[in-house]
Amino acid sequence: MGDLNFTASFKNNALIIFDSLPPSELNTAARLESDITDYSLAMDRDGYCQRFHIENKASLVAHLKSIRYECQSGVLKPALHFENHGNKERGLHIYDSNEYLTWIELLDLIREINSMNGNNTLVTVAACHGYSMASEIDVSKPCPLNTLIAPKEEVSAGYFIDAMIPFYKSIMASGNLLGALKHLDSKMDHFIACEFFYSQLASFFGKYKSTKSRSALTEELVTQTLSLTTFKNRHDLRTTRALLKRTLREPRDFFEHFSRAFLGDNAPVRFDQFWAFVQSNKD
Repeated sequence: MGDLNFTASFKNNALIIFDSLPPSELNTAARLESDITDYSLAMDRDGYCQRFHIENKASLVAHLKSIRYECQSGVLKPALHFENHGNKERGLHIYDSNEYLTWIELLDLIREINSMNGNNTLVTVAACHGYSMASEIDVSKPCPLNTLIAPKEEVSAGYFIDAMIPFYKSIMASGNLLGALKHLDSKMDHFIACEFFYSQLASFFGKYKSTKSRSALTEELVTQTLSLTTFKNRHDLRTTRALLKRTLREPRDFFEHFSRAFLGDNAPVRFDQFWAFVQSNKD
């Protein structure tokens, strides 16, 4: 079986911590901020780490939108760290206001940030069920993050912080994401968006091998894409539909369309490389 080898790019110049835990619990966010700040000062990277206490849903949304504008200016490429409790169905819990930000709402806010910083957003969710966010990621929409890190199971606050401090120090020192991930053990899981994208696309071409079966799915994807756009008249709608269908008819065009839609201009794999991988893994 062939492998698809590529290097996922990642740039980072800040760690931003959102603290929404009860005050009675171990203050892991403050310890993380202290340790990383001391390390960043030793590396002459003053201001690398910031921590915000989140009082309610509105304040978290406001902080994330503010970060989006900083990313838009081109000066910020952050890692976002959320210290919260979580619920699989309801999302991220904010203790002070007893509110929830759903996983989809959180992803949509982070997607705005990620689109402004060239798909360089690292997200850590130190909350139960935080990895539920991964199941909400759709390759037909712009990529919401570069990498997601969350526990596979319930772990103690002390364990989690002991794992994440060396991880963030490694990121700061080397910028090597894959090297930093080696500091995490089997209790932690990670999701790398471009790996997910190429896996999903390869699976698609394996499942929809015939032109007929791809045409049916293409029609569904065209309808979904058009539903996100407002047209002045039926002629513009028909013209755009026809153009999209032509674009998605051939494997190369299909690949390049969704690669641009999901990864933007930072796709690490060319079509020829991807197609050789698909062909080498045929039954």
